[in-house]
Amino acid sequence: MSIIFSIIMPTYNSGNTIAYSLDSVKNQNFDLNCIECLVIDGGSSDNTVEIAEKYQFVKVIHNKKRLPENAKKIGMENASGSYIIKMDSDEAFKNPDSLALRLKAFSIFKNAHLLVADRLSYIPLSINKGVSGNYSNICGDPFTFFIYRNSSSILKTYKKCIKEKTDDGIYLLDFSDSKTRPIADGGTTTVELSGFSGEEISDITFACSVSDIILDRDNCCICIEGDEIEHRSKAGFRQYLKKLRFRVINNIFNKEESGFSSRKVNKLYKKYFFPLYTLSFIFPLADSVILALRYRDITMLLHIFYCYYTCILIAVNMLIKILRIERYNSEY
Repeated sequence: MSIIFSIIMPTYNSGNTIAYSLDSVKNQNFDLNCIECLVIDGGSSDNTVEIAEKYQFVKVIHNKKRLPENAKKIGMENASGSYIIKMDSDEAFKNPDSLALRLKAFSIFKNAHLLVADRLSYIPLSINKGVSGNYSNICGDPFTFFIYRNSSSILKTYKKCIKEKTDDGIYLLDFSDSKTRPIADGGTTTVELSGFSGEEISDITFACSVSDIILDRDNCCICIEGDEIEHRSKAGFRQYLKKLRFRVINNIFNKEESGFSSRKVNKLYKKYFFPLYTLSFIFPLADSVILALRYRDITMLLHIFYCYYTCILIAVNMLIKILRIERYNSEY
């Protein structure tokens, strides 16, 4: 049988979560012979590879550069499926019919080549066990939260962009007149690559920004109501600060090869208000309290600290760039 879905899963010491992710694929109401999961491992020193090799639909490929950006490129080059899914090793499909519905969605809206999950689940701290895990799940990072102000659901956030829908909850969203677009560089985003050459697909910039490239070309995507992805981030406080540092350096020094071109906003001036938002103190403080109350999670009060930490990182790295000193992340 031919492969329909190729799942690209970057890993590095993911032994605590990868089985949870792969089990959610295994439990899909879909023929496993039509699924391949390319686990692109960056040299894990734990049991990540050992666990992954137990699944019949998994192929492990070594990633010499370790970074997830390079893993996406390797995955794109080796994928043989009609549709490619970008999935992290701590994410899982909650709906066992998710893949079947995605295939149906693409057959209905043939002019769409991108599908984004409707929502990323909020996971209790008792499961996450990382003080920054829930914030990472819900907000991503302070800058992304400030720019997008997304609700918990893509369909709710972009309800004005709904163009068509089917009786079973499959929606076509049109972003021709939208000021913002979904961040679709992870979270089991699914793409169909017809119209792109092999040379384009093997380019790391394309691999990291493919969703944004497709949105620019098509101005539309598919979303299925209730298509929920559970994200069990284990991010501890220090680990999350390291993640913020990684994102800022990539955004300033290596944007096109880091996936940050996906953080597009038509009103580009809005990003310059983030430092003013942070320095106001009152606005990030208010958002910290609102987030803590909304999600009944005291760890959301750290939002204000993350804002200041991110602003300091931006200021320091912008100064480094002005001095014409290059920086590059060597590991995540």
